[in-house]
Amino acid sequence: RQLQMCIRDRSLAFPAISAQVIEILPVGALDRTATCPIGFQPGSCACGKKCGSTSITLGEKKQCHCQCTPIDWTTAHCIQLRTEQNIDMGLVVTETHANGLNASCPAGTKAT
Repeated sequence: RQLQMCIRDRSLAFPAISAQVIEILPVGALDRTATCPIGFQPGSCACGKKCGSTSITLGEKKQCHCQCTPIDWTTAHCIQLRTEQNIDMGLVVTETHANGLNASCPAGTKAT
């Protein structure tokens, strides 16, 4: 299996593209509570000292809490879902066909 890299031909006019984007941001703390920044909410938590007991708060502060004592660190895996406009679809990856023939680059792109 081989991959073929194609790049967008910037001389062609493309319509505006929008897409849903998920951003994951790990936030750590040196105690039992890790707080996500504004616009993010915790998707999962991890704790030190082999603690497997956590809770997520989705009130005013979006936080992960570790329930064990003592705890030396907590990590919140904070998630944000947003819509981005005018996504640059500049790089396209295509696979070589099983019969050995190269896959062609999509319309509006060219092989690198």
